[in-house]
Amino acid sequence: MQSHTVDDEDRLVPALADSAILALARHGLAIEQHYGQAMDIEWALNQTIAAIMGGLAGIVAETGSVTSHLAAVAREYGVPMIVYPSACL
Repeated sequence: MQSHTVDDEDRLVPALADSAILALARHGLAIEQHYGQAMDIEWALNQTIAAIMGGLAGIVAETGSVTSHLAAVAREYGVPMIVYPSACL
């Protein structure tokens, strides 16, 4: 298992530029309009994530973490995932 620490100042840096956020919002609205209702959409913006999924045995993440949002992607790749393990203690 590997764990990576992110410096406090790096946690405050936006992961996406405003232009990318606006583009995603436009896509989301188009999808909502197409289906006639709000949709739960998972965006895979980093192809590296998809590339490593096949090599993972599983993912364990606390709820609310960036990694916890990979649940839908993990499911698509058949990778087991546990979210919020501290609730099991």
